[in-house]
Amino acid sequence: MTLRADRAPPASDPPLTFSLISSCAEAMKTVCAALVLVMLCSLQTTTVAQVISRPADCCLTYYPHAIPLKSIVSYSIIDNNSCELKAVVFNTKKGKKICGNPAHSWVKHHVAEMDKMQYTTKNTTLRQTTA
Repeated sequence: MTLRADRAPPASDPPLTFSLISSCAEAMKTVCAALVLVMLCSLQTTTVAQVISRPADCCLTYYPHAIPLKSIVSYSIIDNNSCELKAVVFNTKKGKKICGNPAHSWVKHHVAEMDKMQYTTKNTTLRQTTA
């Protein structure tokens, strides 16, 4: 068997290396697209699970320090069965919500002072309207 040097390969056949690289690139695109799709689906599932598991108004931890009474605008008490922690949520002038442990003395003091201020404000308003 002799090879003839004067005969060139047909022009329609692409080189083997180009064909292999092209098919690998297509396979990588498909694998990457599948991975992105799987990651997006798992992220969606995780987000939905978190929303269902606890209400948005639950405290996860207590704030470790006392906050100044003058920075508090209002408070609310979270005491329901759907939340793990019972807490007092203080709303600050800066718009932050701070969770306090209802057993701590500073939280009890701030709640009592806020109740006094609300009562005084209501009395002052009533006096002004009746006079």
